[in-house]
Amino acid sequence: MIASLGTHDDVTHTAAATRRFYNPPDVAEVTVRGTSAFFNLAIGSGYRGHPLNGGLPHPTPDTTIQDRFYAIRDYHPFDKLTQAQYNALTVTHDSDANLIDITNSVQPTIPMGALGWKLLLDQPSNSWVGEKVLATSTTFNDQVLFTTYTPNASGSSNPCTPGAGNNRLYVVSVFDGSPVDNLSNQSNLATADRWITLAQGGIAPGVTFLFPAGANGKPVITVGPEIPPIPASFNSRQKTVWSEQDAN
Repeated sequence: MIASLGTHDDVTHTAAATRRFYNPPDVAEVTVRGTSAFFNLAIGSGYRGHPLNGGLPHPTPDTTIQDRFYAIRDYHPFDKLTQAQYNALTVTHDSDANLIDITNSVQPTIPMGALGWKLLLDQPSNSWVGEKVLATSTTFNDQVLFTTYTPNASGSSNPCTPGAGNNRLYVVSVFDGSPVDNLSNQSNLATADRWITLAQGGIAPGVTFLFPAGANGKPVITVGPEIPPIPASFNSRQKTVWSEQDAN
């Protein structure tokens, strides 16, 4: 096990830390010039079985889960470890100081050797209103894209019915979680440039990349039926077909 990011290993278990992970991690090999490659494991938490959790008004006692998005680093992506070496690995926890909180920093510094970074889903205003990750993220061209869902303040009386809610699409750097473009159209980059608000209600799916013919390798980004208005800052990609030869 490489990480335990909920309350399983806590001495005291709280509702706020009862983070749930329904989707597999988004694993990408990342290379920084002058350093060895590492695997970036991107994953977000969210209570899919109760999508209205955290919506206002909060109940008493407060059962709001404080969800996050994580990018955990594995610095031994190609090493063949012995069982003893596996047993000696240190498990990453949410409380680790070397798992850098980037939430309020526009240009975070993530030193090599850090466990990774985390983004608290309490923006804007550092307010926990039930924002959660309910789909798998996608890493493409050194950028991590993922969607979140936040329930309306006046949701359905049925806890299993998500209602319209609000959806965001986040686009951040795989290296440090910083904004990759001026998505809020302000004069300077801000933490709000990490996301745009999607037009669709309900629970938005994850991101899909399409490569239409005649587009010179330029991808089209879709979130369900929606093509979000984010700048096309992705490099062109050349289709490659692999074949296996001389396997024996």
